[in-house]
Amino acid sequence: MRRHGVASSARGLVPFGHLGWVYDDRADLGVQAHGYLSDGLALGQWVEYVGDGDRAALRADLAAWGLEPERAARVTVTPVWEFYEFLDDGMTVDAVASVDTRVRATEHALEAGYSGFRAVVDAGAVSRTPRQRAAFAEFELLIDRKMAVLPVSALCAFDRDAAGAGADELACLHPWTGPGIGGFRLFAGTDPATVMLAGTVGAEERERWSTVLARAWPWAPQGPVTVDAGRLEVREPQVLADLDAYVGHAGRPGPTRLRLDPGAPVTGWARGALTHVEVITADGGAPPASATAAGNGSMMDGPGLARRLHHRERQLASLPAIEQAKGVLVAMLGVDDDEAFALLVSVSQDTNVKLREVARELVAELAGAADGPARRLVLDAVARTRGRLGGRTDR
Repeated sequence: MRRHGVASSARGLVPFGHLGWVYDDRADLGVQAHGYLSDGLALGQWVEYVGDGDRAALRADLAAWGLEPERAARVTVTPVWEFYEFLDDGMTVDAVASVDTRVRATEHALEAGYSGFRAVVDAGAVSRTPRQRAAFAEFELLIDRKMAVLPVSALCAFDRDAAGAGADELACLHPWTGPGIGGFRLFAGTDPATVMLAGTVGAEERERWSTVLARAWPWAPQGPVTVDAGRLEVREPQVLADLDAYVGHAGRPGPTRLRLDPGAPVTGWARGALTHVEVITADGGAPPASATAAGNGSMMDGPGLARRLHHRERQLASLPAIEQAKGVLVAMLGVDDDEAFALLVSVSQDTNVKLREVARELVAELAGAADGPARRLVLDAVARTRGRLGGRTDR
């Protein structure tokens, strides 16, 4: 489960946190950018500031926001027109091409020894017009799927004066939002077939709800999909009817399941009123495919662990070493991505060994694990990796 919520500050969303922030003045943006960039530098991430201006102007922003010269020198500054790929008009973000570019940039950062990629993006210049906002919403939806599984995050800042209500429409497409936005959030789950909904939605948010659904649903995962609204407080049942209508209109190739809180008053109504989605509850319904993918063996017995590791290795074989190590820790320890990454970072910091090498060593250590309780095996493997790397003299 990805962490999500309403953040009073951009500082402290570590190791990763995709945050949508709406600002009324640039002084507020500066405070949030300072904290977010500083956290990334402290974690050894590639850190980038993106805005509307040339590099000298962006450097001046960092200085005005109080980022110390030594730290500011470690921040890459990039004009927004170079950070994204654009359609033929030169003003509208090409969502698919831009996501590919950002994924490659993350891979390059990891190959260079950084622990991840982090950006502060002042997106005002690419979210002023309705066409720009529709394209940028597409980008946010697609890049958030990558952020659910890759070591990359961003503070996406939107100027309320420039975008008006459109700023809130874009900010809510993040697992984290700043204060003053309110309402609901729509973001990707760690399972690629899951869309998450959280927060609150009522009659007052219905216009924004409809706009977001119209933008988001065409880009939902293909095939069977689960809309997990177990953490969404529904104050107006008609918003679920709106979702049901979008599902019916889209004519998706696979079933759509809507997960609701079993104790919510709206759940009983939804079971009888919705026709295009299958309503399930957070404590019921069929288990997700990931729960049975490893076979019948218990995760706590040796053969079961071996099967789970083998299955996980095949799934993660094409991913960078850090993602492989995170994936194994998530599968074996039952922690989330952030907790798994924090554990890897702690070993890297304790041993003064690059995070990528720590990950490779840990994956190699776990490759032969087959006996004993799974949790103990994994924790012992982490300890052995820490001890072996900490005792090296060739650094």
